Amino acid sequence: MSAPLSSLASVPLFPTVDFRFRMEHGVEFRFTSVFIVALAYLAAVWGMKKAIKLRGKPFDLRGPLACWNFFLSAVSAYLLVWTVKCVWNDFHKIAGSSVWEMTCDYRTRLQFASHKAPLYVIFLTKYLELIDTAFLCLRGKPTPLIHVYHHAITVYFAWLHLVSGTCIAWMMSILNLSVHVLLYAYYGCAAMGYDIWWKRYLTLIQITQFVVTLFPSITVLGARILYTINPTIVGAYPCNGTWSSAFIGLCILLSYLFLFLNLYLTRFDATGADRKRKADAAKLKAKEEAAAMLKEQEMGKKFNEAENMKYGSVFQPSLLPSPSCQHPPASTFISPRAPIADTMQVQAQARRRRRLAEEQQRQQQQQHGLTLNTEVEEQESEESGVSA
Repeated sequence: MSAPLSSLASVPLFPTVDFRFRMEHGVEFRFTSVFIVALAYLAAVWGMKKAIKLRGKPFDLRGPLACWNFFLSAVSAYLLVWTVKCVWNDFHKIAGSSVWEMTCDYRTRLQFASHKAPLYVIFLTKYLELIDTAFLCLRGKPTPLIHVYHHAITVYFAWLHLVSGTCIAWMMSILNLSVHVLLYAYYGCAAMGYDIWWKRYLTLIQITQFVVTLFPSITVLGARILYTINPTIVGAYPCNGTWSSAFIGLCILLSYLFLFLNLYLTRFDATGADRKRKADAAKLKAKEEAAAMLKEQEMGKKFNEAENMKYGSVFQPSLLPSPSCQHPPASTFISPRAPIADTMQVQAQARRRRRLAEEQQRQQQQQHGLTLNTEVEEQESEESGVSA
C-alpha cells in the first residue's frame, strides 16, 4: 500500500475531538457568535425572499435540493452511529453501566467524555441545516414560522446544552439524529417527485421525539430542585448542568411540541384539515371578491367617462338656470371621477342626469314661452288702446 493510502487508512472512522480545547479557544462557543449567526440567518431569509420577488421567477433547484437532503441524511446516519458508539463506551467505562449516572451525571465525570466529540460536530451541522431555508426562498416556496423558528432556535439550543454540559444532551442528540435520517431522506425523495405516503407518520415521530425528551428533562430538573431544597430527600441529586440551560431547554422543547402538534392537527387531522380548507377557501373567496370589485370599479370608471364625453358634464352651461335661481342641492351632483363600484349604478346615475337636463330644458322652454305670451298680450292691449 502506498504512503498516502496507508496514512488515509490510519485515520479513524469515528475520530475523537479535543473538546476541552475547543471549549476554551473556540470562537463558535461564544454567545455573540451564535447570536450574530441567528440575526444573519433572519436577514438572509428576508433578503432572498425580496430578491426572488423582484426577479419575478423563482429557481427550480430540484436536483441540487435532492442531493442536499440525501447528503444531510447520510451525515445524520454517520453521526448517529458515532454518537451511539461513544455513548455506549462512556456508559460502561465512566458511568459504571448506571443508566441514572449516565442520565444525571451527578458526579460530573462525563463533562469531557468521548461522546462530547460527536455532540460538538452535531452542533456544527446545525449551521449547515440553515441552508434548508435558502432552498425554500430561492425556489419561491413559503417559509412558515415553524421552519424559521425551529432552524434559528436549534442552533442556540445545541450551543446551550453543549457549553453548559447538560447531562441528557446525548439522549436528545440520538433521538434528533434518528428523526433526521428519515426526515432528510423523505425530503430528498419528495424533491425527486416521489409521492411519500408516510409523511403523516414522520410528523408523529417528530412529536414523539419531543414527548420522550421531555420526561428525562423534567426528571433531571426535579432532582436538582429537590437537591436544592434538601439534599437528603430521596431522589435528590445534583445533576450536571446549569439552571438556565434546564429551564430554557424545557421551554424550547415545549414550544417545539406545541408547533408540531399544531402542524399535525392543521395538516393531517380531519377536523383541523377541514378548518384549514375552510380558511383557505374563505381567503380565496375574499381575493376573488376584491378582484371582481376592482374590475367593476375600472369598468364603472370607464363607463362614467364615456357617458360624460357623450352627454357632457352633470349640468351643461347652456342648460343651467340663471344665477339668481337657486341651484339644486350638492347631493344631486355626481362627480365624473368618483369611483363607482356597480355598472348598474353608473347607468342609473346617467339616466338621472339626462332626465334632470331634460327637465331643466323643458322648464326653460316653458319660461321662454310664457315670456312670449306676455309680450303678445301687452302689444295687443297697446294696439287696442291706440285704436280706441
